[in-house]
This record gives sequence, structure tokens and C-alpha cells, in this order.
Amino acid sequence: MPTVETNNINCYYEIHGQGRPLVLIAGLGSDSQSWQSVLVELAKHFKVVVFDNRGIGRTKYPQENFDIGTMAQDTVGLIDTLGIERADILGHSMGGYIAQEVAIKHPQRVNKLILASVSAFTSQRNKLLFADLLCLLEGNLGTGTKLNLRVSPQKGAGLRTKSRASPNLPNLRDREK
Repeated sequence: MPTVETNNINCYYEIHGQGRPLVLIAGLGSDSQSWQSVLVELAKHFKVVVFDNRGIGRTKYPQENFDIGTMAQDTVGLIDTLGIERADILGHSMGGYIAQEVAIKHPQRVNKLILASVSAFTSQRNKLLFADLLCLLEGNLGTGTKLNLRVSPQKGAGLRTKSRASPNLPNLRDREK
């Protein structure tokens, strides 16, 4: 199991293919395996680096608190350890927030920045969702949180939570004003 020590964690990673480096950063709750459907094709053209973000998959959840900036430092530490000077960085969802932070703090390390399913800022609604997810990950879901997931072919999926962290969280289909 290939790991590197970076930023006080042992980070699991894999390298596939050869060529210009392409670092893939997965979204919230997804590990490096989330890239499997595109990995073979990308590896025909790039040296693809996939890894498990801190606290996900084979990269352990650390004792100390962390944020997107910490995870961006993990990414830079990984590419440093692998001897990659500059890379194309592709981030999906939360991985896109991490990728943006890498590009802002270390622009000399980024050849191309590719963002998928991400925005340039976060909303109060997303902050509340992350707070609820943190409660879930820390095992505090039973302290007053109620999750309801509805899926229908006509309306798609909807998630509604009511908790101490987000008592007034709107439905995913609602727009913020």
C-alpha cells in the first residue's frame, strides 16, 4: 500500500500511466477509487496521481482539526514527495475547493486547473451541510439529527436534515436567496 508522510498524515496514493502529471482530487467522502471509471483512459495520456484525502479511505482521520487549506497542503506535500514540480490539477466537488486553494497558494505548482461540480465560493447552506457531515463522521448523528432522503424519477434526489448544527437547512432543491 503506497503511502507518503506529508503534513502529519500518512497519505495513500496511486500512480497510473506516464506523461504530464495530472493530480485528481476527489470530493467529500470519496476516495481514490471514485476515479476508476476514467482512470484507464486518462492513464493513456498522463501520469495520473490519485490519493485518498485526509480522513477518507486508506488515509487515516487525524486527531487535530483540519480544513480545505490543510487538505491543499496535503496535496502539495504529496506532489513534493513524488518529485512533481508542476502538475495539472483536477478537483471534483470538495476536491475542487482543495484544487482552488492549491492554485491560489501555490500557483507555480499548477500547470492547468480543472474544476468539476464546484463553485468559487461556499454558501451558508453548504457550511451547514458540512457541519452535519462532521457530526455524522464523529458519530454524533444520534444527538438530535434527522436525515430524510427521498428519491423519485420525477423529482430526483432530495435530502433534508434537521439538527442542532443546521435547524433551518433548506431542501437541496430550494435556492438560497
